[in-house]
Amino acid sequence: MSTLLQPVPLSALTVEDEHDFAAMPLYPRLKQALLDAAVTYRVPAPGSKLSRWDHVLLLNLGFWTPTEPDDVIEGRVLTADVIAHRAWHHLAASALGPGATTLEGLMLGEAIASAFDAYMIGHLLTSRPDAAMLESQLPAMSDAMLEAGLTDDECSKIFATFSEDPHAAFKQLLTLLYEVGVALCQCDGAEAAAHVLDAASTRPLAPLLHHYRLATWVLYSRGQPPGVDGAPAAALATEILASDDPLDLLLTRWL
Repeated sequence: MSTLLQPVPLSALTVEDEHDFAAMPLYPRLKQALLDAAVTYRVPAPGSKLSRWDHVLLLNLGFWTPTEPDDVIEGRVLTADVIAHRAWHHLAASALGPGATTLEGLMLGEAIASAFDAYMIGHLLTSRPDAAMLESQLPAMSDAMLEAGLTDDECSKIFATFSEDPHAAFKQLLTLLYEVGVALCQCDGAEAAAHVLDAASTRPLAPLLHHYRLATWVLYSRGQPPGVDGAPAAALATEILASDDPLDLLLTRWL
């Protein structure tokens, strides 16, 4: 059977918006972590009919694993936020070892990688307000918040809190995603899960929950076989969330 997805090293890819992140010192450190680990991405073969966003989305979400997170991308061009997201997954998997496949490990890795969006957005709103990431992510996040019942002014206020303190925004979103994600995966049915969502609805960033494809996280986690002890990952998550600055703690420990 021919290979339809070709492994391509990060060094051979073009990061089209990297200039927007010149004032963000954390980004080159995250990218370097991937370069040092010689990670690869998977790209459809030239001329393949797989080079379309919907196929790539299915391949990424349906067949991703924490131990082999080789992202599938449409072509040899990607964005800086995609690199940062992949880097956090790589760092989490390296730190957690077998624990990365547990419910707690899966939720921690995904929550960290996703919550870093809040940090990047907050930083870019101040340092690079015309950044391409803002042009794509702010409307998408606003749509999720508007769907949840917020007004345009309320969406703007949330983004303003990101720019006022990107580190605090990271902590707030990380805590929300991890705690709600774990709670949902531990539910034994829709009624129990409904109570989790209802309880979370009063939290300030709750309108962003579904922006992060929480349903996919739950489906993936619930489908994993039991076996590996999740207590070490849970203990690490507790320590991270209790920190005054979780992002600084992660950078000190993992970078």
